[in-house]
Amino acid sequence: MPQSRFLIEAFDLERWCPILQAMFSVGDPAAVRAILAGAADDPKLEKDLHSGR
Repeated sequence: MPQSRFLIEAFDLERWCPILQAMFSVGDPAAVRAILAGAADDPKLEKDLHSGR
């Protein structure tokens, strides 16, 4: 089974640009989505979950 790649990005709203990016591969994309979805209670957090293969 091919692994999914995820890109995590921190965005600076004052400079209006990404300040940190990290790409990683995972074998269980549903687990990563579940972990990140737990942060949905943070009103300052915007999440856009896309995975690529």
